[in-house]
Amino acid sequence: MIKTNYCGFYTARPFWIDKLPQIEPFDESSYKSSINLVTNQHLDSEIKIKAWQDGLIALSITKLESIGTKIGRSLNFPKVKMMERENFWGEYFKALNILQLIIDSSLVSLENNSSIQLLEVNYLNVLRFQFDNKHIMNSSAPVHGYSSKFFNARDVFKLDLSKSLLVDEIFYERQIISAETINHAFIIFSLVYKNKELFQHLDDIYRSLDLLPKNCTDI
Repeated sequence: MIKTNYCGFYTARPFWIDKLPQIEPFDESSYKSSINLVTNQHLDSEIKIKAWQDGLIALSITKLESIGTKIGRSLNFPKVKMMERENFWGEYFKALNILQLIIDSSLVSLENNSSIQLLEVNYLNVLRFQFDNKHIMNSSAPVHGYSSKFFNARDVFKLDLSKSLLVDEIFYERQIISAETINHAFIIFSLVYKNKELFQHLDDIYRSLDLLPKNCTDI
């Protein structure tokens, strides 16, 4: 089965897509089914974008993965020259942050809501993993950072089931965003990505925003 490399993230204030999974009373089977559900995707020859019900957003850029195949799942990529590594992450971070900006814009325009809390996607909160159209595997994530915290919640064995998950900050602060909004954002991003001038313009807009704290590890 073909495995595709992705770089992913959660927004600083995460969300569920379409509905909240069964967490009270907790049902392990239902929970696993929900968080592993791919609610949205866009696939073409240049990019692949996916979203899971728990708010995980992931992007694969074909031209960059020619480098990515050499560096595997490690976030440090010791086998790759410094310039290649910086170019790889520089291009991915630019794209991921523009994608996040477009999701926020879509949320405002379609749901009159802007509460995902834009913070820069960088080394502290980016995720790297493979996906075979059924399972996320070979994942690598920073030890600290909000993306790691939310990503770890996908693992039932890392949940604190001694208390109600409804009072766990990982769950109770999440809003619900429609799959339609995410789909709209993916379509817009796919069009923007193919227009270099517009892509750079959105990057300039993103960089002009005050997204402090830039290196926040505890949201």
